[in-house]
Amino acid sequence: MPRKAAKKSIKLLLADDHPVVREGIRSCLSAFKHLKIVGEASNGGEAVELATSLKPDIVLMDINMPVVNGIEATRTIASTLPNTRVVILTVVNNQQYVAEMIQSGAKGYVLKDAHPEELVEAIDEVNEGKLYFEIREDTPNPPPPTIPPSDPKKILSGREIEVLTLVASGKSSKEIALGFDVSVRTVKTYRERIMRKAGLHSVAEMTKYAVETGLLNSNPSPVTGLPSTPTRPARKKAAKKKSR
Repeated sequence: MPRKAAKKSIKLLLADDHPVVREGIRSCLSAFKHLKIVGEASNGGEAVELATSLKPDIVLMDINMPVVNGIEATRTIASTLPNTRVVILTVVNNQQYVAEMIQSGAKGYVLKDAHPEELVEAIDEVNEGKLYFEIREDTPNPPPPTIPPSDPKKILSGREIEVLTLVASGKSSKEIALGFDVSVRTVKTYRERIMRKAGLHSVAEMTKYAVETGLLNSNPSPVTGLPSTPTRPARKKAAKKKSR
C-alpha cells in the first residue's frame, strides 16, 4: 500500500494569559508531529509582537486577556500579517462572538473543551485557507464575558489620546480644533480613528472607555508617556478694511 504523504509542518503561536492552559494545549498537541509551537504569549500585546517577529502560520488566540484583548490582537494580526491566520480558542459558545471574530479577521473558532483531534482539524483546515467555526446548538449560550478595555497607550497615538480625553471631557470638535489650531475635519478624522482602533461606536462609548482606562484622571501628557504636543495659539483673522 502507498504510504500517506507526511503533513506539511505548521508553526503555531499560543496566546493565553493562563500558563496552565498553554501547558495543556502544548501537551495535547505534542502527539501531532506536524505541529510546531514556536512561541507563547500571555496577553494580546505579546501575541502581536511575537506574531510579527516569529511569523507563525497559525495563532491560537484566547479572547479575554490583559493589556490588549484577543479581539484587538486578532484585528491587528489579520490586517498586518496576511500569511498568519488566527484561530480563536475559547470557553464561550456564543454566536454573537463568532460574528465579532469573523469581523475581526479570525479564520477559526474552537471551544476549549473540544477533543484534541477537533482542534487539530481546525488548525489543518485554517492552514489550508478554509474557515472553521464551531458552535454547539445543544449548549446554552452564556452572556459574553466582560473584556477589559485595551490599554490606550498600546493602540492609540499621543495626539489620539489627547483628542479622546478632550472628547470625553465634553469638548466639541470645534473647541478641540481651535485648541490644536487644526480644522474641524481633522478632529473628526482623529475621532474616527480612535473609534475604529478601540472598537467604539459613539461619544458615549468613548467617554466610558476614557473613564475605564483612567484617562480622565490624568492630563494628556502623562497619559501618553510622551512629551505633550504644544498647543499653538489660534490664528487671528485679519480685520477687514471698511470700504469708504
